Amino acid sequence: MENLSVLSESELRQKIIAAFQKEGIDFSMSHPIPSKAKGSSSKRISSDVCDQVLSFFKKDLWSFAKSLEKFSNELTKTLDFDVHEIYTKIASSSEEIAQEADKVVEKLPKNTEKMIKEMFRYVLWPWIKNSYFVNRGLLKPHGFPGDYIIVEAMYDGNAKSLGLGYIYDTIFLNTQLCQGLRNRKDQMKQILSNYLNQKKRKKNIKIFNVGCGGSRELREISVPGGGEGIKIYLMDFDPKALAFSKTHLQSKLPNAEIVSLNIDVREIVVKKGVSKLNIDQCDLIYSIGLFDYLPDRVILKLLGNLTDLLSEEGLLIFAHKDHLIYNPRIADWFCDWKYYDRSQKDFENIFKNLGIDPANISFSREKDGYIFFVKIRKTSANKKMQ
Repeated sequence: MENLSVLSESELRQKIIAAFQKEGIDFSMSHPIPSKAKGSSSKRISSDVCDQVLSFFKKDLWSFAKSLEKFSNELTKTLDFDVHEIYTKIASSSEEIAQEADKVVEKLPKNTEKMIKEMFRYVLWPWIKNSYFVNRGLLKPHGFPGDYIIVEAMYDGNAKSLGLGYIYDTIFLNTQLCQGLRNRKDQMKQILSNYLNQKKRKKNIKIFNVGCGGSRELREISVPGGGEGIKIYLMDFDPKALAFSKTHLQSKLPNAEIVSLNIDVREIVVKKGVSKLNIDQCDLIYSIGLFDYLPDRVILKLLGNLTDLLSEEGLLIFAHKDHLIYNPRIADWFCDWKYYDRSQKDFENIFKNLGIDPANISFSREKDGYIFFVKIRKTSANKKMQ
């Protein structure tokens, strides 16, 4: 893709029209024409909408990009600047331009959203690429957002870049994504500490961490006896995350038995996949950074299979962002970091469909409320989940 900012209005129009046509969508210069794209047959795209898209890229987004260029020069070529003032202005304008971008996308067929966001990031790339967090979020060196390395950096909460990169590092670290993630880790630490304290006289406690990443929440808790009598199963499809997690946990809990399972969660959605795990019944199964990325059909099956792996009176705990409260714009538009939109009510409906007794389910939230926790207790009275 050429640099959209230097094109004339007519050239930019043709580029936008060509990009949409590639998605199977036509713009009419006089009368609306129904799109032939799959899943969007009821959409009608007019030249007015094309003009709005054109205006957004040529005027709104380019004006924003020029402001970033100005701030970048102040940060790198002069000593006369107020970094807090620059941060405040850029943070505010970044949220505003993402809001405007959302308005553009709302008027277009759903299948154009990815293309619009790619064009958005392409225009801004010269100014946002020097942010460690934005860069890693976009390039996804492990093939997915939220790999254990960036999550560890998000937990640490320190900007890693210079100049404009420092500003966008700080903006990213102050998003509800990062705040909620740090709170989520701290809440899970508290849950684990309370659980192990309650079970301190029980021998052979078995814990299963699904989608473990770096297991920071386990590494930061104090466990008497170096984890003696505790068996921890770590499961992740990223072998580097598993190696990192196991190495650090063995140092923290030298007397615990730690088992690594390099398995994709999709493999345990089916019953045969569960048998491949070859693990004992567990007292506690938890996952705090996985469910947001899974579609409903996978969650429905996964919940049933994980509950089957619980011992009697065992606990299944997972966390999920509440899309009614959580603001995803910066992470989404600038870093290509997306989740499935769900609320607590959505999970209440999922549990109803699974036939789980509401008496065995409880909800809680991290301190800012962006992320809720679900706790399911397995009892003999539980209705068998399908």
